[in-house]
Amino acid sequence: MKNLLKCASGLLLLAISLSVWAADHDKLVEPVYFSQTLSLQPMKSVSHYLVKVAGPDELYFELDFSGSAIPAIEIVDGAGSSLPDGQYFYEVVGTPHTRMKRRANDDNPPAENPGMVQSGNFRVLNGELVIPSLESQGIDNHANTQVRINKGDEADNNSYPVDDADGDRAQVFATDVIVQGSECVGFDCVNGESFGADTIRLKENNLRIHFNDTSNSGSFPTNDWRIVANDSTNGGASYLAFEDTDAGTYPFRVLAGAGNNAIYVKSGGNVGFGTSTPVLDLHVASGNTPALRLEQNTSSGFAAQTWDVAGNETNFFIRDATNGSTLPFRIRPGAPSSSIYIDTDGDVGLGTASPGASLHVLTSDSTGSIKVEDTGSTFNIQLEMVKNGTPRIRFDDSSVTNSNPNTNAEWDIGLDASQNFIMRNHAQSANVFTLSATGNLSIGGTITTVGGSCGSGCDLVFEPGYDLPSIDEHAAMMWQNKFLPNVGPTLENAPINLSDKVGRILNELETAHIYIEQLHSRIESLEKKLENK
Repeated sequence: MKNLLKCASGLLLLAISLSVWAADHDKLVEPVYFSQTLSLQPMKSVSHYLVKVAGPDELYFELDFSGSAIPAIEIVDGAGSSLPDGQYFYEVVGTPHTRMKRRANDDNPPAENPGMVQSGNFRVLNGELVIPSLESQGIDNHANTQVRINKGDEADNNSYPVDDADGDRAQVFATDVIVQGSECVGFDCVNGESFGADTIRLKENNLRIHFNDTSNSGSFPTNDWRIVANDSTNGGASYLAFEDTDAGTYPFRVLAGAGNNAIYVKSGGNVGFGTSTPVLDLHVASGNTPALRLEQNTSSGFAAQTWDVAGNETNFFIRDATNGSTLPFRIRPGAPSSSIYIDTDGDVGLGTASPGASLHVLTSDSTGSIKVEDTGSTFNIQLEMVKNGTPRIRFDDSSVTNSNPNTNAEWDIGLDASQNFIMRNHAQSANVFTLSATGNLSIGGTITTVGGSCGSGCDLVFEPGYDLPSIDEHAAMMWQNKFLPNVGPTLENAPINLSDKVGRILNELETAHIYIEQLHSRIESLEKKLENK
């Protein structure tokens, strides 16, 4: 029997040792405390450490370490300044030994690697790190007690032999136990305890409630849980937590000092953060910019990226906290309905909930416009229309086309199948304006200009005060300059101002007709003289 007990004891110790090793093996770092330094000894090989520290009065800072370094939090910096006294919480994020990668836009996120994130806390007192001691005295005093089994009203005086120097006895009841009053459990309970409205009170310096599931058959759940109140080490944190005992994790923790209604669940299931009157499924209330942070750390090998979604009296915004806290998306209070609307087919409406195009801008107060502004001076394309064949832009006077879609109030400009730049009235079948890539222009009608410069006079040649040169003077200037005086030079392959040039040609044409009339008069006069001889 003794050998059997020894074997069982050995197996138990082995199991405990293996569980302790497994728990330590899963750690990212092991905290080692010194008076001025919290050293985080590496327990896993990683390429990079990020240590985030939050302290009193919203103090927050981050520390970066290479994978070959030993991360540490210094209480006193190089200038001799110490961290303020108070409770601090830290989180260590390890980056695996994989090349930092980025997902494609449509990749699904992988499961987080829990072994690459570890959290803890420490306390600073009088400018020094509080060194954690063993758990507070009293927690092991439960060990050596003698057991008495009570069955209903009959007491079994037989007790199991245990080492119990002070004579304490543990009682085991094999039937229901009903206490019509309050109950105090713990080494600091006293005779005459004042319970107030408490029904059950736990009173000592180490407070735990352990749910030990002994299921060992079939597919029954076996996980153990523990409700924990405060750390048991010197300098530890004050909190209430639910511990997953088998995993050694704390999925839920509330720190001492958390404000009223930090988390509030209404009977209908609505959850409030900072409010006892949540109106929707999740309701966040704050006196200054309620926000949600989405932080991707490096624990799964992807690049770190943090986004904030927040709102206040000035705007609702999305902040890129990783890249200079820029605000790429903002909505001002008072923005009208459907300011931005994305339809089921991907069409985007600005000011409309029924967009009829990939981008549809709708206003009703004559303010509809699109402005592309670039304050830089370097050349760039500011508006580009790209299509797999014949891109076009349409201009539509809806005051007319709403009643008659085939009216002349619709015009298209763009490219035709031959890559000519064209202009066409939507009601007509032919282009009215065609410009080829080589610069040849074809117009389906006439050209009427507003008016040329007529620097040479145009019709002024017929005015009495016009200084019309004689035929000989005009001819002399023409042969000397080798161009018509009023037309000016017309060089080969040089740009030509058609309006001005046409006006000057008209002036020369009218001048020529005056000269013709003068010559005709002279010829007529000479003919009469010849007839009279």
